[in-house]
Amino acid sequence: MVSICPHCVRTIGTDWREYGATFEIEHHSELLARLPAFPAALPTEKVVFHDPCYLGRYRGVYEQPRQAIARFAEVVDRAARASVPSVVAAAAARCSWARRKASAST
Repeated sequence: MVSICPHCVRTIGTDWREYGATFEIEHHSELLARLPAFPAALPTEKVVFHDPCYLGRYRGVYEQPRQAIARFAEVVDRAARASVPSVVAAAAARCSWARRKASAST
């Protein structure tokens, strides 16, 4: 099974096992990284890639998305915490929510 959603890959591949389901699933970037390269022009665009926590932190998938993107664009890791020490998007969202809540109460 292939999914474009890192959360679905985690849920179907890991969490559902608690209920007896044993599906093999991978993120689409893993599949694209395995496929032979398409005949394409040299990368001319630059892309900053954010590591989804459910793909990187929980599954250890960091290079495959970059390999797939590199076929069409230059991957630029400008984020200070890219790859292994990547920042969790949910944590950033919670901090943002807490700041809004605190400013609304004052």
